[in-house]
Amino acid sequence: MLDSDVVLATLVVYKILLILIGLWAQRRVSSEQDFFLAGRQVGPWVAAVSYCASAASAWTLLGMSGLAFAIGLSALWVALGAVLGCAFSWWVVAPRVMAISGRQHLLSATEFIALGTTGRQRQRIIALVSAIILFCFLIYIAS
Repeated sequence: MLDSDVVLATLVVYKILLILIGLWAQRRVSSEQDFFLAGRQVGPWVAAVSYCASAASAWTLLGMSGLAFAIGLSALWVALGAVLGCAFSWWVVAPRVMAISGRQHLLSATEFIALGTTGRQRQRIIALVSAIILFCFLIYIAS
């Protein structure tokens, strides 16, 4: 079997596995809240691991190692700041955001930011925040 055949077979099996997981999970989804927030049933450790996996992307590997190469051990302050920022988010910010978003039935950060506004103003805030997020992610992904 050629190397390309092995790669193709692996990708096909992986794709089939993803489809089967999707079909299995589809039975558990009955609302937008179930889809986007797992029905608000995700425990704190699963949320923490998910957050870390999302936050510790290429900037951790490439950005921090590049910074350490450029400035030396002083780069440890950035890592310390990241750890302290995560801890602050975990113990101070997250409980408050979870409580408010649960009471208000919010599904996204943009809805949270637009909280307290209505009508046309709410639509404008959500559109502006969404555009800023998209713009920032475009730059992040492109780099």
